[in-house]
Amino acid sequence: MTIHTRLIKKLFACFCLCFFVSAQNSFAQTSFQIIPGSKVGVITARTTEADLRKIYGTKNVRSGEVGLGEGETVPGTIIYPNDPRKRLEIVWKNRNLRKSPDFVQFWGDKSLWNITPGITLGTSLKTLEQINGKGFVLMGFEWDYAGTVVSWNGGKLSRSFGKDNELVTLRLSPRTYNNRALEKDLDAVVGDIDFSSKNKSMQKINPQVYFVIVKFR
Repeated sequence: MTIHTRLIKKLFACFCLCFFVSAQNSFAQTSFQIIPGSKVGVITARTTEADLRKIYGTKNVRSGEVGLGEGETVPGTIIYPNDPRKRLEIVWKNRNLRKSPDFVQFWGDKSLWNITPGITLGTSLKTLEQINGKGFVLMGFEWDYAGTVVSWNGGKLSRSFGKDNELVTLRLSPRTYNNRALEKDLDAVVGDIDFSSKNKSMQKINPQVYFVIVKFR
């Protein structure tokens, strides 16, 4: 084998390696699929903050406080902190070493993150009923844990999300606060009280997912 041939082979091998790494990183940055109990994009139960910086780029990963509700926060990591549609917050089991995710969360009106089978921010109560195959139970509105789904009533999502929300917790919110025609319906489903999704007022309001928490085993 000539020196020229060996050089060409080394260059080709180097090119293939670079292409593979580039493709892998590109996939990681565009994969927003969540499989409950398995992974969030490419994030698994063994991921570290250092891994996130390699995957998403240092400029897209920031250490910061993550809100837990009622004014409580814990140290965590935020991916895409300046992009609401990609933003994801991570709380670690080992907070000192920032490794092994405990749970991730995201909220707002829209997100690229979506949970198999296609649930994301903005998914409506009625759509959740269709996916679940039956009604479910959620808490009332206008408090810190407003609209939290507390039971899937043994439906399809009980199996994929866990019987007691062991893997996924969804919170729903009305998008009709300024709709005077629904004022009475809104007043009928507020507070720390459980309501059926089949409740007439819930059906009229048809709230949408605004907060998602995904836990790791």
